[in-house]
Amino acid sequence: MAQHWADRRQACAAAAWVSIKECRGDLQLLADRICAQLAATQEAGGHDTPPPPRPRECPRSLYDLATWLWETKDRLGSKVLICFDDLEFDLHSIDEIEAFMLATPAEVEFIAASSADIGFARMKARRETHELRHDALAFNFDEAKAVGLTEERRAASEVETYSLWKRTQGWPEIFCLLMQAASENHSTNRLIVNSITGVDIDLDKYFRSTILHSLPNDIREFCLCASILGSVSAEYFNHAFQRNDAAYFIDKLSTEQMLLQPLDRSQTAYEFHPLLREFLEHRFSVENPA
Repeated sequence: MAQHWADRRQACAAAAWVSIKECRGDLQLLADRICAQLAATQEAGGHDTPPPPRPRECPRSLYDLATWLWETKDRLGSKVLICFDDLEFDLHSIDEIEAFMLATPAEVEFIAASSADIGFARMKARRETHELRHDALAFNFDEAKAVGLTEERRAASEVETYSLWKRTQGWPEIFCLLMQAASENHSTNRLIVNSITGVDIDLDKYFRSTILHSLPNDIREFCLCASILGSVSAEYFNHAFQRNDAAYFIDKLSTEQMLLQPLDRSQTAYEFHPLLREFLEHRFSVENPA
């Protein structure tokens, strides 16, 4: 989302980025931030067309903001972008946000980012909108192949690169770690993807330092326990470990940490990345030998 927003700003087009999480459900604050950013973009653009006048008062609602966009659309230009981030943190406001999208001029484009499947069925039926999910952060295969190229030679064959890309599910950091390890391995030029597990020395170090050590103790304990279950649901976890707080931890790990991802749109069951689960499962066995 930052790349989309920066590209528009660099082209001096009107663009706004707002986080639903930061606005804490305050839709008036959300509308005010969007209005201020769009007006500021045009004021700094250096165009011959004068910037749109800001409303005398802060928009009191998203409806007021939609009205302002209609009144100023000729001065805002033909390319207006509004980015909504962290939508999963206020699902109760989704209907009002979608109604605002539908009420704006056709020239306004929207990008919505969330770790959950929000939907926007009415918006998709009438206008185009771009939804970004956590998988947008992953390498596609072309990006993975580009990483595998070095100045002297290719670190792995295309078939090996594809297998590694599938095994890591395009997770950029761990893909690069494993590809670098393959390029530095002078004894063999082969990357044996099937032998890579979550306790590989490079991945173990990465998962420990980047993920495990950053988690509070209660969330860390939940992750280790949940790793031995495969797919994780609140009911299943509570039954297996005789607890009643699984829903709370699943919510934090799926929205704030994005370490758990839903198996389907029902969002009743979740899973870890396979390599991360192998690492956590190994840690569970080490810390709980009985």
